[in-house]
Amino acid sequence: MQGWIKKYKEDVLMMINADNRQTAAVTAMLAYLEKRGVPEADRVLAEQYINGIAGDEVLDQFHRIDFYAVTITYEVINDMHTIMDWQDKEETKALCTRFLNVLYAIGHHTCTCLFYGNAADRMAGCDLYKRVVVFIEFYMRIKGTLDTYDTDHLFSMVQNKPDTFVGILDQLKGEGDRYYLTALSVYFYKKYAAKNQIETADAALMKAYEEEMTAFLDEWFAQQAKPLRGEIMSALRAHELTEALLSSVKMDNLAEPARRQLCFICTMSMMNFPFSDVLQNITKVCMAVNAEWMLLSNGDFICRMASDRRKTGLHIGDLDEVLGIEPETYIRWAANQLNEVILIRQLEKNQESYLNAMDEGGYTSLLSKQTSSWNSAIVAVNYLKDLLKKQNPKLYDAAAVATPNYEAVIAYLVKDTPHAELAREYLRGNGSIEALYPYEEEYSGNYVSHNYMKNQKEHCNDQGFFNRCKAFMVLTCSEHTTFAEEWDDCLKQIEQCYQMLCDEHLDIAHQLGGFAACYGAYDNDIGCSLGTFLEGTVKVFTRYLNGERREETLAAFSGAKADGRYLGLLVMKQDPEKNKQQILSYTSDSAKRVKEELLAFLCAQKGWEQDITALLGAKKAAQREMAVKVLSRWQQDGGNFHQVLMEAMEKEKNAKVLALLQSALNIQESDRPEEALSKEELVKQLHKGGKKKSLAWAYEQPFEIVHDKNGAEAEEAYLQAILLCYVSQDQNGVNKNASLLADELDTSEFAFYVNELFDRWFAAGAESKKRWVLYAAAIHGGEDIIQKLQHHIQEWPQAARGAIASEAVKALALNPSPRALLLVDGIARKFKFKQVRAAAVSALEFAAHELGITREELSDRIVPNLGFDETMQQIFDYGERTFKVMLTPALDLEVYDQSGKKLKNLPAPGKKDDETKSAAAYDAFKQLKKQLKTTVSSQKARLEYALSAKREWGVEAWTNLFVKNPLMHQFAIGLIWGIYEGERLVQSFRYMEDGSFNTQDEEEYTLPDGARISLVHPIELTDEEKAAWREQLSDYEITQPIDQIDRAVYDRTEEEANHKSLERFGGYVLNDFSLNGKLIGLGWYRGSVQDAGGFHTYYREDPEVGIGVELHFSGAYVGLMDEDVTIYDVRFYKAGSVARGSYVYDEADKEKAYELKDVPARYFSEIVLQLTKATASSQRRDEDWRKDAWLI
Repeated sequence: MQGWIKKYKEDVLMMINADNRQTAAVTAMLAYLEKRGVPEADRVLAEQYINGIAGDEVLDQFHRIDFYAVTITYEVINDMHTIMDWQDKEETKALCTRFLNVLYAIGHHTCTCLFYGNAADRMAGCDLYKRVVVFIEFYMRIKGTLDTYDTDHLFSMVQNKPDTFVGILDQLKGEGDRYYLTALSVYFYKKYAAKNQIETADAALMKAYEEEMTAFLDEWFAQQAKPLRGEIMSALRAHELTEALLSSVKMDNLAEPARRQLCFICTMSMMNFPFSDVLQNITKVCMAVNAEWMLLSNGDFICRMASDRRKTGLHIGDLDEVLGIEPETYIRWAANQLNEVILIRQLEKNQESYLNAMDEGGYTSLLSKQTSSWNSAIVAVNYLKDLLKKQNPKLYDAAAVATPNYEAVIAYLVKDTPHAELAREYLRGNGSIEALYPYEEEYSGNYVSHNYMKNQKEHCNDQGFFNRCKAFMVLTCSEHTTFAEEWDDCLKQIEQCYQMLCDEHLDIAHQLGGFAACYGAYDNDIGCSLGTFLEGTVKVFTRYLNGERREETLAAFSGAKADGRYLGLLVMKQDPEKNKQQILSYTSDSAKRVKEELLAFLCAQKGWEQDITALLGAKKAAQREMAVKVLSRWQQDGGNFHQVLMEAMEKEKNAKVLALLQSALNIQESDRPEEALSKEELVKQLHKGGKKKSLAWAYEQPFEIVHDKNGAEAEEAYLQAILLCYVSQDQNGVNKNASLLADELDTSEFAFYVNELFDRWFAAGAESKKRWVLYAAAIHGGEDIIQKLQHHIQEWPQAARGAIASEAVKALALNPSPRALLLVDGIARKFKFKQVRAAAVSALEFAAHELGITREELSDRIVPNLGFDETMQQIFDYGERTFKVMLTPALDLEVYDQSGKKLKNLPAPGKKDDETKSAAAYDAFKQLKKQLKTTVSSQKARLEYALSAKREWGVEAWTNLFVKNPLMHQFAIGLIWGIYEGERLVQSFRYMEDGSFNTQDEEEYTLPDGARISLVHPIELTDEEKAAWREQLSDYEITQPIDQIDRAVYDRTEEEANHKSLERFGGYVLNDFSLNGKLIGLGWYRGSVQDAGGFHTYYREDPEVGIGVELHFSGAYVGLMDEDVTIYDVRFYKAGSVARGSYVYDEADKEKAYELKDVPARYFSEIVLQLTKATASSQRRDEDWRKDAWLI
């Protein structure tokens, strides 16, 4: 009987939860329709239909809306994505299908713009014709036509049964002729892929197909107002097209709508022209209008003919004859596509055209139309040369292919300038590079592609010419100069490159300029890693410095840009004593990289004390600043420079150096800082040199008055002095002098003051040069500034202001409220923008280091109790009455009045309540609800991570966090814990509400001394153990705060164990926008952005586990996400071992990747769970994915 009651309760609970989810889904759908401008009457009808009250008969009653005419923002797309998440839940799946039917009824084909990606896969429950329309419309909208991949996908929608298309042709015709025509084209294309003639039963359908195609082309010519339109169409129908007529339709310039329409017509006829003279003539006419456009839009159909049209006897190398394409045009297009089959055939029958196609200049028109291929003219020409050398070596030699196209390369390197001919003569070998020095600025600024030069060298036997080209690139500071041609033995190649530059008589100053240009704009064109490039260059320049060219080298260092001076410092460090004076001269350098390197170096030169001390009297402030920093470091290491620094401070007039001296003296003094300077003296010092001018922007309007703690009004100069402490700081952060002065002020009034300062800074554009405002406001701004910073940290990165958001996170971490650190902790765990998340991690690590604890221990300490006592309650006092607020095990708030009656909410203050107390209590309750929401969210994320990474606590630390903290106590009783010895689970247990501990068999348990406690992962439990825990939780009516016992578990297979990559997701095809959103939301990051803004990996690293994981896929482009991509493989590696950044090409290769058996089972399961969620929207798998993937 008891079991039946329990089962009944479970079923009722499931029904209630399902009803709640359905209600929430319908509410979201109706709200979406309202935002899209759907009238109220239609929304009422939609609600009835979605809920199943009305049937499909009402779909014709909706008013039509052209969604293309509605502004579609990212918010619109995101709202739809949120609604579509309901489709993954069984109880709301049918609601989503009916919602999609409503959208289609309102917008028909225009509803496609409401989705990211192709919505056809989402419409699996809708009528087939609707899905086909949406699918076709999506690709028409993006590119104007379909390719072979699209036709394959479309064919899969009819279960690869072409006759299914016939059944929906009438419905498609009603939706639009292009949907009808597309279905006809795909029907014949797929049904007759391996046949050589049309069946009699399909003759009438082919006739309809031909008539539709002819009508489309006729309409297109009508739109172009072609004078011979009637004659052309008559000749087409009569199969009497002449060369003269075809020549008359040629159009070099096609407007975008007309081009897309003609490409569509050509694609629809190209699919099936081998079976129809009419379709062949239509294709021929399209090619005659503009063959380059037609070839580019139909390339994959042409290439597939080699396999799909086996029985037609048609060779794709003969399409120039069949479709009237000029041979050179066809060869250039085929070379651009690297199509060997076509080119071999063309070489056999059109040698002269083949040789003409090896002229780079002939590719200008074709490449100007290119939209999806990255092959340049030289790549195509080299491909032709490679094939010619392989197929016909004698012709290759006779054609002098190995001779470089000197003038083309020279024209590429040297643009028309007053002294251009001088540079051209040098490159031809008729001059000296020294003669070009006076005009180097004139020659600079021209973009030179590394790949262009590499490809030009491929069929070249004149090394001297390309040496001169490289020397010229170095002279003009080209950022794309290659110093190492191959990745093997790079150091030797770098040395040889510099030797070549010397042989070309390029002086050291210009060699250094070339290094600085490449080093500062590193994008992998140098041919090796940045570290190797630097190492090799340091070695070469050290030899210059220690040899006969010392003075020339020193002069080059002195006159170089920042990266060149940085190199100079690295070189001179090799022999510090010999180069001491030159190194000390760098103390006046203003470049950040140079100053940082020099400071680290000088701090290690304890024997240079006299030289550093002497710099305190230098004329240049930068030198005095460096001296103060070095002496401060030495002071911290035990030195005694108090007197020297005090004397320097008395003489110092520069504000920045003075602030450094004051900071240094405060650090070294054991007594209070004010004993060194009184507050009045400190204010005067801070105002020296008219520094308050730097605050003028903030004081155009008066601030609110601030009082000191004695009630006297604080002077403006005093308040400004606090701000000037932050203005003059060398490194932003807590300022002891500012804290000293602020301690004398009314805390709340000064908090309002700096909040007002922040508001004025933000209103003026939040200038990054004044980012000190963030720190002043965060440190002194109290609770009010926390909410402001939290909001702006979310907003700034989306406006390309990631740097200022990162600074705001660091500032927020210095706010004294535990809530601030809690927010920073949440950002460090999960934030969309890597730069900001890294700043949060850094801020927490710094705070933890200062406390001598780990970052996770810091996170434990900052969990607030939110004012609750150990009985999970707190009292809100209204004066005449009080209210008890309880924190429930479900982490909700329950309010009770003095009689014990449960209330829906804390009531608003009444007339009889104490005005001050009730207002404060009511406001405190509102803040409590906000803080509870934030805290619960962040702690759930922490517990999710603890479960994934197997975070462990000692008994005392666990008790302090999960027993003594009221909030975490409620989390603890809903989770299953374990005692671990190493990786082995010894005993699982549950913490009970009464403070005791229970095993799965409900036996009392005592925590062992010295035990290590962690959350149990279900992968460690047997099915029987999980069932026992599930039953116990149910008996106590406990809903787990995070998914634990019922969490999906994924084991690696025996076959996978010895592999270095996981391929179980290989071939999954899904929308890249969806993949990006899901992975970013799960804490992953986009991999290194490489050529043309493309990236091919996502990754995450978990330092606590020491492991990173990298997902490889077919690739996407930053800012251009809305295409289908294919997943390849997943690789695990040591966290931190793979370099990341723009144009960084490192990855978890076979050397770095772990074998899957070496990945902890818990971590492996969690990563697979995340990827399962991220790829859940995939409806298709590409079984041939391996041929395109770079597997290890």
